[in-house]
Amino acid sequence: MKLYCRNKLRNKISFRRQMLRFSTKKGSSREAHLEMTAAVPFAVILRKFAEIVSFLFEI
Repeated sequence: MKLYCRNKLRNKISFRRQMLRFSTKKGSSREAHLEMTAAVPFAVILRKFAEIVSFLFEI
């Protein structure tokens, strides 16, 4: 149980360090996290749009 808690704490600390690395001087790590999570659905939408356009050009 102690090993599990230690690994969980280590992962949490490394995640915070990663978020702080992405944050700007003016922004916070929370804003950087929101930007990263917003970028994922945008990439999915862009990929679907590219598939639709390529399908239309095949017709």
